[in-house]
Amino acid sequence: MTATDEYPNPYTNVDVWAEFRHETGLTIRRPAFWDGGREWRVRFASPLAEGIGRWRSFASVDDAGLAGQSGQLVCAPAATTHRFYKHGFWRMSPGGRNLVHADDTPALLAGDTAWALPWRATVEQCRIYAADRQAKGFSATRLMTVQPDM
Repeated sequence: MTATDEYPNPYTNVDVWAEFRHETGLTIRRPAFWDGGREWRVRFASPLAEGIGRWRSFASVDDAGLAGQSGQLVCAPAATTHRFYKHGFWRMSPGGRNLVHADDTPALLAGDTAWALPWRATVEQCRIYAADRQAKGFSATRLMTVQPDM
């Protein structure tokens, strides 16, 4: 979305969001992020495999470029066979003790933490690290995006 006005500090002073309404009645609200200048963007992935819906934008400021934008969306099955997409998005189990997929298939997050990898490793070292963790069955890695001494 493109704002019609300029704002002195849009990152902290302007809130923008969109609501996605699927034909089943499911409504999901997602925040937009300021992408520089007058641009705001929303990232969205539907938890529903397919169907038709609509979206509408809202803002904390009276700006026709940010609030009141709308359109139609078509949800289609993922065009991939990646194992994480086979069973749907993760959620908490009914008992609240573990993760399950949308179809109730158990989900296991086996992760590693490579705190300074983005700041301290070369691209080749990152490739070696990722291949090693994949071979060991890890499904996630946490990285630190801000390094205190850099």
